[in-house]
Amino acid sequence: MVRSMIAGMALATAVQADVVTQLVNLAEWDEGSTWSSGIAPTNGNDYTSTLWLRVSDASSAFGGDSFTLLTGSQLQLRDSVNTFVVPNLVMDGGAVYAGTGANITFALDGTIDVVSDSAFTCWWGTQGTTGPRNLRILSEISGSGDLSTSASSASTTHFVAIENTDNSGYSGDWTATRGTFIFATGGSVGTGSIAINAGAGLTIGGDWDQSAAGATLSIGDSGASEINLSNSNWKVESMTFGGAGVPPGTYTAAELNTFGDTVFVNGGTIEVVTGPAPPGDVYFVSDKVNWTDPTAWSDGVAATNINNYYVTNNYLFSPVSPATFPGKSLTIRGEGTQFQLKVTGSEVISVDNLTMDGGVLVAGTGNDVESKIDGEINVISDSRFQGYMSSEGVTRDLRVLSKVYNTEPDVEVEMYYSNTESTHTIYIDNAVNEFSGTWVVYCGTNEFANAGAVGTGSIEVLNNGKLRILGDWNQSEAGASLTVNDSANANVDLGGYDWAVSNLVFGGSSVAAGTYTATELNALGANPVFSGSGTLTVGTVVNTLVYMDVLASAQTWTSATIWDNDMAPTSGFDYVVPSTGNLKSPDGNVAFQGDSLTVLAGGKVQVRGKEDLGTVTTIADLRFSGGTGFGTLEFPTLASGTGNVANQMDGHILNSGYTMVSGYYSATATRGLRIYSQIEGDGIFRTTASSSSTETTVVFDVMSPSNTYSGVWQSHRGMLRFESGGAAGPASIEVFAGAGLTIDGDWNESTNNTSLTVADSAGTVVELGSNTWIIANVTVGTNLLAEAEYTVAELNSYLTNPAFTGTTGKIKVGVEGDVPNPPTLEGEMNGGDITFTWTDSRFKLQSRPQLTFGDWVDVPGGVSSPFIVPATNDVEFLRLIEK
Repeated sequence: MVRSMIAGMALATAVQADVVTQLVNLAEWDEGSTWSSGIAPTNGNDYTSTLWLRVSDASSAFGGDSFTLLTGSQLQLRDSVNTFVVPNLVMDGGAVYAGTGANITFALDGTIDVVSDSAFTCWWGTQGTTGPRNLRILSEISGSGDLSTSASSASTTHFVAIENTDNSGYSGDWTATRGTFIFATGGSVGTGSIAINAGAGLTIGGDWDQSAAGATLSIGDSGASEINLSNSNWKVESMTFGGAGVPPGTYTAAELNTFGDTVFVNGGTIEVVTGPAPPGDVYFVSDKVNWTDPTAWSDGVAATNINNYYVTNNYLFSPVSPATFPGKSLTIRGEGTQFQLKVTGSEVISVDNLTMDGGVLVAGTGNDVESKIDGEINVISDSRFQGYMSSEGVTRDLRVLSKVYNTEPDVEVEMYYSNTESTHTIYIDNAVNEFSGTWVVYCGTNEFANAGAVGTGSIEVLNNGKLRILGDWNQSEAGASLTVNDSANANVDLGGYDWAVSNLVFGGSSVAAGTYTATELNALGANPVFSGSGTLTVGTVVNTLVYMDVLASAQTWTSATIWDNDMAPTSGFDYVVPSTGNLKSPDGNVAFQGDSLTVLAGGKVQVRGKEDLGTVTTIADLRFSGGTGFGTLEFPTLASGTGNVANQMDGHILNSGYTMVSGYYSATATRGLRIYSQIEGDGIFRTTASSSSTETTVVFDVMSPSNTYSGVWQSHRGMLRFESGGAAGPASIEVFAGAGLTIDGDWNESTNNTSLTVADSAGTVVELGSNTWIIANVTVGTNLLAEAEYTVAELNSYLTNPAFTGTTGKIKVGVEGDVPNPPTLEGEMNGGDITFTWTDSRFKLQSRPQLTFGDWVDVPGGVSSPFIVPATNDVEFLRLIEK
């Protein structure tokens, strides 16, 4: 009976735990003075806080039964070595905070019950030390309150890793205001939804499907965001991207990126169960209203990114401030149908996919001002770009920054006017225009910013038209022609440039082939139409060699102004990067449009395709020439150009001299290079990176299995990796101190007299794996290895610093494969001695006493021809054998 009473009293004590509150802000959790109880947390008590509580470096576990973070409170983790444990953390409006340092990660374990909206708060340094503070949450999470993450600066790159793989008891939603949520698996998310604001990020390391629970995904549209699908499949009830609903369907990263900026990366899919109706065709049903007005469109909704929009009558206005048309496309169709730009000065209207199908693009507002448009314009039937001048002489100019092209043949862009006396100017600025139709200058001035802005098209200047091209213009080989009316109001200003056209018609008459000045051309007509100090050549002028002439700073190859012909690269021309030239590809999947690209000593080409995005830079004919050594400006360079990933390239490479292959390395970023290009030549490639600390963390992958390159690969910094023996080809390889080499497969080019040299130095790595390499000559450290088969251990025995790794891998030294025919042994008597000669230096002399039995032994000194056998020697039989 007494025992029963004692047990009952103990049970009552356990149920009635005391609630202890935090009294001192920014105090340590294991100090008694922090708490209302006056002692450090112990079992049997529950703890609450509205203040900021710091974790003691000396204690990694919270001693109480529970700890509740109320609104305004923080649990500050301040030791990156320990994993802090709170057995029962209740988040009721408070935050877990990454508390000190930079470039550091803190870990929390236990359980978390989210009873109201709470946060995981990190930090990004903006004064003194910069860098993120990150959080790893190992705790099992339950509850229904929402969780968010943010940091002290919009520049933050912090992450919050949710690592428990079964948070099925959590139904709240996740919001990344700043930073990145990294969920270990789909089960780490729970059953809630996810919202990633513009500039924040998301990774889920596995399939995620809570669509049946109504989970949604909301992604902000910003190029600073990264949503990593991680080669997984996600399924959500609905999804928005940049505020617009994504239609039902299953999408890859590339397909999702068509709805907005390049945000989604890597393989995998997102399946959207419900959403807005699939994209459709929407028509303009109003007049003189801007595209943001819902009444403008047949569906009664302001333009969105899921529809194609058509204007077939009346006037559509742009907004009066800078804006981008949100629809998938905009088509202006029919004569008299206008798209009027209502911005002026430095403001720009952008339409990424504008089709001109007989309509008019108009500078639509202001006095003595300029309207600008950017994006892309496809001209599919004769259309107009129109300026304006009032009866009082007030003008409106139009500047077309957009790339102009045509997918239909024989189309015209008419540079038009509001009256025949107009002095407006229409500027065509894009240097990579692909327009092949005819530019017709009716009235006012048509100014092309450079020759590339003309494209490959022809030009016609009518009675009141004026033409300027600010650069040398030569599309004569493409058949471009120039037609000019002989009118007192017409003008063609050659400036100080040289133009060439296949055909010139002036005043209705064809002009004979030849090169003319403005004066000479004017003599052919009745009016002084031509002006300037330049020349105009009639007939085909072939000038295929184009040099980069904007040097030192990095320049994107699509820029027309960096080439000496002022045109973006195009077929029919060969391009050269001279000393101090620094040429870079655009981002994304791009191909160099010239016939070839040659990089001379002192020049550089950077590739910017990115492995994580699956993009590749392609140069069909890339040549490295003129390298004489590895001193300053003695060699050309092939470089990886962007990101913390491998940059990728494809095409064909010819290396005929000393060439540097450069990656990048710092304490926070590593950038390698993956070369799918087929490689040939007999030069020297040397791998390097931006820091001598590179070691083998920067990887140079050589992928083509059919390389015929027979020169030398020098692994100077980083890891040189060949995808196969065929990728290494018949080249020799040198591995410098601290660098690395691996060939993923067997390699035998020994008949091509290949060699391998490996430095005896700490940090040098040669990965044999389970492969067999057969090499004619091998030098390990200072040791030239004899012909034999060597295991990894045997190879390392020649080194002070073991470099070779692998399981059953081995190297055979010698020639194995095509066995050469033995040369003829010839002898000549000379005073009793016999002089033996042979022609192949790969063979040596052996002898034995009997012809048919006995061991053949090397003749001392008989390793090279000629060899003299004295008459005093005993009779022996001789043969030649490979060394």
